[in-house]
Amino acid sequence: MLSKITQLVEFFAVWGAGVASLFGSYEPQVPDSLIED
Repeated sequence: MLSKITQLVEFFAVWGAGVASLFGSYEPQVPDSLIED
């Protein structure tokens, strides 16, 4: 059971890193009005 949980944690860690790098390389254009409020 514990090994199954460990596999899930590792899976989500790798998946999260992949999504983070994907969004990091995407860099969407955000209007200045949203940033400066």
